[in-house]
Amino acid sequence: MKPPVRGDRADLYLGLLRDRFADLRIAVSDRYEMLAAMVAEAAPEIVLSTKFAGAPYPRTALVEAPSVTWVHVRGSGIDHLLPWDPARATVANSAGSQADTKER
Repeated sequence: MKPPVRGDRADLYLGLLRDRFADLRIAVSDRYEMLAAMVAEAAPEIVLSTKFAGAPYPRTALVEAPSVTWVHVRGSGIDHLLPWDPARATVANSAGSQADTKER
């Protein structure tokens, strides 16, 4: 499996992914204009994505790619991927993953 990671700061977590999942070949796209080509070449089923600020998001390259069945957004918002066909692709996010869970 070769899951792509899409984000402008993938260097912050790419080492952790490679350490934990040494058998995965991870493709990285750090610019919007590279995303469609990277997805076409890697033909991933799963994509980990971080939305870049300040540019229109190339949602079609992800949610309409024939191979992609799951897109996980590192943040909480997924509006930039609307609309998608839930029968074809699952879109998930990390909402609440960094919430303070300590009792006060």
